[in-house]
Amino acid sequence: EAKAAIDSNQAILVDVRSAQAYSELHAQDAISIPLDIFETSIGSVPLQKSDWIITTVPDQVNKDARAAFILLHNGYENVQTLLGGLEAWINAGYPTEP
Repeated sequence: EAKAAIDSNQAILVDVRSAQAYSELHAQDAISIPLDIFETSIGSVPLQKSDWIITTVPDQVNKDARAAFILLHNGYENVQTLLGGLEAWINAGYPTEP
């Protein structure tokens, strides 16, 4: 469901890992907003309050939940996390980019 929504531009995939991890490998079309600057830069991100936003991070589930909480707390209405993160994305055979 998430992949179909992303492919049809109904959802935005946000990678909250470090900029370095993102530059090494990320889900195709994901945008990078590292969690360490996420809260302070939330007002300048290219997201609308009504966007369907899917956050992903492969190494620590707590980071994913934190990003989702920040978005919800700031009025974003449709937020979820990608279960299994980038690893699940790759295992499903979905495209990635370096």
